[in-house]
Amino acid sequence: MKKKSLLKFITLSVGVWLAISGGPSWGQGAPSAGPGSEIAINPGDSSTQWESVLIVTKTFASSRDNTLFEYAGADLSSGAGPTFFAGRTKQTQGSIRRGLIFFDLAGGGLPPNALVTKVTLQLHLSESNTGPQDITLHRLLANWGEGSSFSQGTGGVPTAGDATWRHTFYNTAFWTKPGGDFSSTASASALIADVEFYTWSSFQMVMDVQDWLTAPATNFGWIVQGNEALSGTAKRFDSRENQTPANRPLLIIEYQPELKNYYLPVIMKQG
Repeated sequence: MKKKSLLKFITLSVGVWLAISGGPSWGQGAPSAGPGSEIAINPGDSSTQWESVLIVTKTFASSRDNTLFEYAGADLSSGAGPTFFAGRTKQTQGSIRRGLIFFDLAGGGLPPNALVTKVTLQLHLSESNTGPQDITLHRLLANWGEGSSFSQGTGGVPTAGDATWRHTFYNTAFWTKPGGDFSSTASASALIADVEFYTWSSFQMVMDVQDWLTAPATNFGWIVQGNEALSGTAKRFDSRENQTPANRPLLIIEYQPELKNYYLPVIMKQG
């Protein structure tokens, strides 16, 4: 039998076997992308092989957010407020503001064995009384709460379970260091100017999310920190309780799911 005829026979035989058996014994069929997902087929060495890569995109709404108001003789919070703040106001004391934000990844359906490839945080800036400022994200190192306190910016009376400058959960648990326990290394930074949507995305954010998948008990979210060296630098972002749903915080995660339950297409090259 000639070489080309033999290869055609082998290819046809493989195809018939796949059709009859429903796929190899270790697989359930080729993967497919659902809503909000995409399949990227990337060529390797065109003379020998093709690599199949499935990328899934999943969007999460924030599960908790709050503002830490620098302590100046009174505990303040804004667990149910429509906004949160980062930076420094023009007050003579107690002027620092730090935002807290958390996303429930496991509860939101992110597979624990996912390989995270990109992470993007989207926030809407709803008020700015200062010029462009660097706003950084830092990984939080302790759990914290969101109560029913309400504030439009000056801080409200904390309720049970609220995070404050001194408390992780008002009024029974405390930060190790007032103002929040967080990594000194920024996970991401963005220059924030006028009212609009802004995003943060970095390799360190990918590492943060991957770590949280490996050890869910360490997921406490990020602290949003502004320019605290100068007064009048505070920025206001819309929170998950904001009356405009489109302006609420979002976390967009791109990942590769585990493919062990699928088979990749068989490519046979004639030559």
